[in-house]
Amino acid sequence: MVKFLSWSTSILLTYLCTTLTVSADRQTAPVRELPADPRPCNDFPDYYNIPVNRFFWLGAHDVASQDRSVTEMLRDGIRLLDLNLCSSPKDTIVACSDSTVSLLDLADEIFNYAREQDEQVITVHVNLSDDISLSTFEKTWDQVCKVHTERLEGVDPFEKGQCPFIYKKNGQWETLGELVGYDPEMPQWEGDGELVGVRSRIILTTSRKHQNTAYFSENLWRSTISQDVADLNVGLSKLCKTPGAIEIQGYAPTSNQDSKSTMEKKTYFDAALWENAIISSNGCNIDQTGAGVYFNTIQVDQYHYQLPYLLELQGRMIPVNFAKSQSKKIKIEPSKLVKVHHPHDRDEL
Repeated sequence: MVKFLSWSTSILLTYLCTTLTVSADRQTAPVRELPADPRPCNDFPDYYNIPVNRFFWLGAHDVASQDRSVTEMLRDGIRLLDLNLCSSPKDTIVACSDSTVSLLDLADEIFNYAREQDEQVITVHVNLSDDISLSTFEKTWDQVCKVHTERLEGVDPFEKGQCPFIYKKNGQWETLGELVGYDPEMPQWEGDGELVGVRSRIILTTSRKHQNTAYFSENLWRSTISQDVADLNVGLSKLCKTPGAIEIQGYAPTSNQDSKSTMEKKTYFDAALWENAIISSNGCNIDQTGAGVYFNTIQVDQYHYQLPYLLELQGRMIPVNFAKSQSKKIKIEPSKLVKVHHPHDRDEL
């Protein structure tokens, strides 16, 4: 079988072939050209039948505070966009960290990418100030969805509360392939014609109660752990004893965000600290956890300064998560970018 270089791997190699200093404290982000289009299922077509909640989502915490546009984030491989939204004096919804950025602006970029890029799944995690209801958010979301739906061929006329781009969980999480209609084992017939309609999907999640909403699904993760806990290894060890998905919060506590300089946000994430906590015997010890324990999300400030490691971590986590979803077990591959003691080392003695 011919193996093609993956889109995420090509990003990683682009970084590694430029001047790049990788250390436990900081990874610098070189200027580079945007990558080619990703392959199906968020560039992991071999895992098209992995459930949505078992995928490993690379997330940009508070997208309005990043140094990248939403489009650039998506082209970088970010597939979880964290929106922190507040109301404005003009009665519009805006980013809490930058009131010049409206929800309409953010949604337009997200929909534009989903409309133009085939077979991708984007998760948008929504945090709203107390004075904004989920229904108010959905009305604004519908405005943008209507515009982009009308630009598609082969779809029904837009109806309020029925945005065709949105996937809402109903029962078990579906697989990435099911969401975007990708199945390489399905026979392809000549003359089928050009594919039309919605080719990529958007998932909206929130921590609020959402039972009566049109679009929102439950969070992808059961529990979260942040880098600022007193002892990351101890904290992660406790979480990994209980089945469920774990989110990695690799950003400074929200209460300290305003006081953090851009440089502090760039250097806050400690790859070596997390790597050790995930694999070590006094941390999660992921190789010894049951099938119900898995990491499926990571959110970082100024993610592009850590992108080589994040892409590598994603490429190592997805095979582990997929195996566990099949009630199988494989060991996580050691990182080639961050050197810490790995349990596999003992096996080689």
